[in-house]
Amino acid sequence: MLIDATTQTLEIKLAGAVNSNEVPIVLAFIEGEASNFFPTLQHSISNGTTEVTVLNAPEPKGKRMVKFMYIRNTDDATVTLTLQLADGATNREIYKVSLLQDETLSYTDTGGFKIIDTDGNTKVGGGGGFAAPTGSIDIGDSATEGSLGSHSKSDHQHAFSAPGAGYPQDVAAAEADGSASTPARSDHVHKNMDIGARVYNDAAITLTTNVVKFLTFNQERYDTDTIHSTSSNTDRLTATTAGKYLISATVEIESNGTGRRNLLIELNGSTAIAEQEWDTNQNAITRMTLTT
Repeated sequence: MLIDATTQTLEIKLAGAVNSNEVPIVLAFIEGEASNFFPTLQHSISNGTTEVTVLNAPEPKGKRMVKFMYIRNTDDATVTLTLQLADGATNREIYKVSLLQDETLSYTDTGGFKIIDTDGNTKVGGGGGFAAPTGSIDIGDSATEGSLGSHSKSDHQHAFSAPGAGYPQDVAAAEADGSASTPARSDHVHKNMDIGARVYNDAAITLTTNVVKFLTFNQERYDTDTIHSTSSNTDRLTATTAGKYLISATVEIESNGTGRRNLLIELNGSTAIAEQEWDTNQNAITRMTLTT
């Protein structure tokens, strides 16, 4: 946006009075004559339906080019604002938009106008949105095939019958098939996809030479299926849901000049299903990882 005459200004006005708070405006522009330009900032606040100048007219022979502008709705209700070019007694509307509470109208000379919502996201359609479609799309109330003017079919839904016993994905047989009002089974969920636990101990554990020590875990990163408890049997991981599990353990043993280190994963506390043994590491810390 550019103004290049002493009679020209940029103004905003609201469609009506605000409930509580007028709307603040911050605008940056570059100003100059010929090739000499320098940046400047101007800020103002709305005044209901009265026009407010947000960019003053330039000096004689000067020009002012808007680089960016932010207008935030700080009122507690939706406001409709108009940005216009005022050239003497002539007003030319540039942009008109409704802003929800806490939304921001943003303008940059490279990106144009955008609406930013309360989460900082740019609204689709730049705030203007999309026009509502005319007519209707009719699905499910007619047995006739669809056509260019009507998309309809009474059995147009994603339906399926209940699987037999033993089907690996758990879909309740009691749920009705899809219908004109229910496009698919409401319990169509692929289970066992997020079952797991990650546990650790936030303190050192004392080991005794030649004595098996079941490692306890007093902390959990996560546990999605009550696999572990931090209050009882803290040395156990219990598969509460039938299936196949990948188990991985990592330990760090302080330096020791002699001896060997042995790490095991045991089933039911007695049957070793994975084992790793290391020699002493020349008085250095030993880190071991075992997976089964």
